[in-house]
Amino acid sequence: MIDEIGESDPKTFGQGIYRLLSGVGKARADIYGGRRDNKSWRVVLFSAGEVPVSQFIEDSGETMKGGQAVRLTDIDITANGELFKDAAEADAMKDLCAAHYGLAGPAFLKAIPDLAQNWKSVNHDVIGPADNPIAKRVRKRFTLAAYAGHMASEAGLLPWTSNQILDAVQQVYKNWQVTSNLVSDDVRGMHSVRDYITQHDARFERPGNDEHPTQNRSGWYRNRIYYFTPAAFKKACGGASVKQVKTLLHSEKYQLLHTNRTDTFNVKFKMSGQNDVQTVAVKEKILEL
Repeated sequence: MIDEIGESDPKTFGQGIYRLLSGVGKARADIYGGRRDNKSWRVVLFSAGEVPVSQFIEDSGETMKGGQAVRLTDIDITANGELFKDAAEADAMKDLCAAHYGLAGPAFLKAIPDLAQNWKSVNHDVIGPADNPIAKRVRKRFTLAAYAGHMASEAGLLPWTSNQILDAVQQVYKNWQVTSNLVSDDVRGMHSVRDYITQHDARFERPGNDEHPTQNRSGWYRNRIYYFTPAAFKKACGGASVKQVKTLLHSEKYQLLHTNRTDTFNVKFKMSGQNDVQTVAVKEKILEL
């Protein structure tokens, strides 16, 4: 459980998430110059800080990656109301945690030799719906908690029934869905393209504007279509994969890309008196998102 994330450096915190969840330490040399055995581990991380991970990273000017949000899941513990009725009750819980720790883990491993015995047959849908790839990855972590809780309950290690544990996990997952603004990187990139057009509309050259050349041109605007130069479109994606954003724009759900090709999704734009140039043509309807 990660707490007090506000005390860390936001510019390196996102990289730290990847390092912790990679499960492999840095390669080191021994005193003779040979390679030491790498340290390895497997953990599940949750953030219990007062500041959401996404807000903490983006307030520093960095872009929150979908992979980071999946690896370190924000949970608003106040969504179900106050956990303790007063300070005395909270302090009592702290005392109990300080006096009793490190017991359940070893007992769990001793009681259940094969922790993965039924994992592949677990139905993840019982935790709740997941309508995008990132939500499915987050739900898998909640499913793991419910699965471990069920086994511990069946082994008599916890004072709760399997149904009580499942109900608790379902409720927390539901709260995560309500409070999370998590979207996939391609959706984030698509919205970034929309925002880029809104902010830099003047950088798209219009017909009949020869007397006033467009400054810092990002492309051209013709017939309700924004023709991006490849470099400008990459910048507009805001760090998301250009190919994934193009694919999403071209998808049947959005149909916001004007093209007659499905390999690069580019189209040629005819400039008066000059050779054709490759562009990424985005329909004006993207502004309605």
